[in-house]
Amino acid sequence: MGSLDTIGGTASGGTVSPVSAPSPTSEAVSSGASFSAKTFGAFTDSGGRISSYVATTTNASGSTSWGGSGLGAYTASGAADGDAGTLSLTARDSGGNDLATATHTFERAATGSASWQMVKDIDLTDVTTAAAISGSGSIAFESNSDTITVNRTTSGSGTMASMTPTNGQGIVYSQQSGNGTGSLSLLISDVMATWTREEASKYIYAVQLVITGITYPVANTSIFQYILNRGSTTVFNSGNAKGFRFIDNNDGSNENLKLRANGSTTASVGVQTIRTSKVITWIILGGELVHGQQDSGTSLPTPAPGASGTFTLGSSSVGSDDTTPVYVSNGLRVTAGCTNATQTLARIAIRKFG
Repeated sequence: MGSLDTIGGTASGGTVSPVSAPSPTSEAVSSGASFSAKTFGAFTDSGGRISSYVATTTNASGSTSWGGSGLGAYTASGAADGDAGTLSLTARDSGGNDLATATHTFERAATGSASWQMVKDIDLTDVTTAAAISGSGSIAFESNSDTITVNRTTSGSGTMASMTPTNGQGIVYSQQSGNGTGSLSLLISDVMATWTREEASKYIYAVQLVITGITYPVANTSIFQYILNRGSTTVFNSGNAKGFRFIDNNDGSNENLKLRANGSTTASVGVQTIRTSKVITWIILGGELVHGQQDSGTSLPTPAPGASGTFTLGSSSVGSDDTTPVYVSNGLRVTAGCTNATQTLARIAIRKFG
């Protein structure tokens, strides 16, 4: 096997074209269930360097194997309850050198145990390239027929960030030059097969947003906010908005973390090193109460309601004989906004525990 060729690296002939893998994916199924066939998204390969693909299965437990070729589909065989591991697909050049590796983690619950199951894995890097989003519209995807309603909103003045669906990257936010916030709201319940009061009451749900390309270019001014909201509210600061705000700490290396509820922001709940990529996790209990986590990197953490590091973000008012959970009755949204900053929305995973 040749040496690993880093993205954007150089060879003896000079600079080579970068190769990058699609975002990581995962699937968790209940005991007795089968794994879905896996087709990997396209690698970014502007220089046409990829000559072949090699698939490898690494089992953390059990002995599931995967068969297929190219980008797939790959199908699992020999799976049993309690099996878990990673299917890796490495792109190589004509000399056998590794260029980039895509990963797909899999887990099948042990007999009689509950586990987190993937309801919908929205790969935003697979989005169809389109013009910057303006007002209300929708986004589509290259590998499936899904569409998601989106709404771009602004608060404040000046030139707000543009939000551009870009295949191979995700939804890319440019840096604005104004004094307000540009936000994009995605109606994720559009692609949830079942989202009812009974479903939300029977299972714990988690929504996980993966963000990359985070920069804080304006000291003490760059701001990010990530909000879960009911389906009828497209803005970040009303309705039943619950989430996080990150603010530049004016020291060039740290970000200040605050919690958001409707139109209000708490005092700081911590200062941490700036995370240039992160995963925001909202945990929905009964369709009414929301917990939240924020983690670095792009791998999906295990949702952990009530655990250390998990914040209670708030709930709606629930009266007697209520039959309309606020995050169910008219849909479910995720909103991401920023002020004087850049970011890319790369993935939204919807999971349930049961």
